[in-house]
Amino acid sequence: MPQQHNGGVNVDGVSDVQEELQGRSSRAADWTPIQDDIRDTFIEGALEMFRTDGGSEGQSWAGYGGEPKYAAYKMAITGHNDLLRWEKGGPHERLYPSLTQHGSDNQVWQTEGPLNFRFGSAAESALDVLKGGRGPFGESSPARDFLPTGPRTKENIAELVSAFVNEDNGG
Repeated sequence: MPQQHNGGVNVDGVSDVQEELQGRSSRAADWTPIQDDIRDTFIEGALEMFRTDGGSEGQSWAGYGGEPKYAAYKMAITGHNDLLRWEKGGPHERLYPSLTQHGSDNQVWQTEGPLNFRFGSAAESALDVLKGGRGPFGESSPARDFLPTGPRTKENIAELVSAFVNEDNGG
């Protein structure tokens, strides 16, 4: 119930609203409590990118049409021509597990302050795949962006952060 006080009006509950807004402000300034959820969102985005050959983030990866020698070599060695995959779980596959599995030796996950995170791959071939160039048989290899940083993943992270910032944790 409003109360008259020194020519102004106090509304019961205003201090509760102020406390809630301060809590939201503090949660908006520090995402470290949800860093594992953010990492999981990147991993889910990477899994979907591999499932759709990059299409889930809006830009499908180029096939091996311009790399016939490499495609033939890969088919002979691995028995498949799935883009950006090698042994499909074997000991020599590096890029896929680095982006899709917790604990992969080549996964880059670093927190750099309360709002900055770094996700990526330290696999030996990662930069060559990302930038494109010349493949092992001298064929032109197009750039294939395997990092889940497109609109789908950004939207998922925004929803995650929004839910965190707006959560009611009693204060």
